[in-house]
Amino acid sequence: AVGIADLAHRRASDLSGGQAARVAIARALAFRPDVLILDEPTAALDVEATAQVSAVLRERLSQSGITTLLVSHDIAEVLALASRMIVMGDGRVVEEGEPARILASPSSVFAARLAGLNIVTGEAIGGPGMVGVRVGEGALWAACDSVAPGEESARVALTFPPEAVALSREEAHASPRSVLPGVVAGIDVDGSLVSVRVALAEGVSVSARVTASAWSELGLGVGDRLWASVKATQVRAIPIAPGS
Repeated sequence: AVGIADLAHRRASDLSGGQAARVAIARALAFRPDVLILDEPTAALDVEATAQVSAVLRERLSQSGITTLLVSHDIAEVLALASRMIVMGDGRVVEEGEPARILASPSSVFAARLAGLNIVTGEAIGGPGMVGVRVGEGALWAACDSVAPGEESARVALTFPPEAVALSREEAHASPRSVLPGVVAGIDVDGSLVSVRVALAEGVSVSARVTASAWSELGLGVGDRLWASVKATQVRAIPIAPGS
């Protein structure tokens, strides 16, 4: 079931790291334990084996009802296997809850970084129904309802996904939206998607994720100037505790 039938007559010393990992998982499941601890179960596997083992684990654990503690740094693995997520940072629980909810709207900077969100920190400034951070000569804004009730801080971290960043050659004038000038600092092509690193100010950069066709239409390259815009409703403000 985990793709190890062909390994039955192999010596343990002859197994690759990925093969050994699959054997260990099969052995653990065979004992039908009350509690199963999985520490980076697919870390040593190739892409194909990872998909295979993850599918088997998801099916078997769901059917057996085995309480499982999964330790992982792989977000895709967590989303595939976990029903509840606990984020640990500096030896303490930073956040806990349903994985998709935490990764989509984390309430801590540590979890936001884990989720791969853009993070821009600075002194908090106010505006009509919004809270923001100065970026160069402009500002990045978040809707005030993105800050938990009762939370006030002199410093905030504004977080938002790369998909929330729109790129253009000309300045956009939509509102409420943060529109900031920047320079293309890096480009990473991954199939039909392109991740673009945009330097907005000294020490401040964000990532945008656009389709390859949209990026091709812009006709820009590293070092070119452009405009980056983010809707305030797609930005979450996380208060930063004094001394953090």
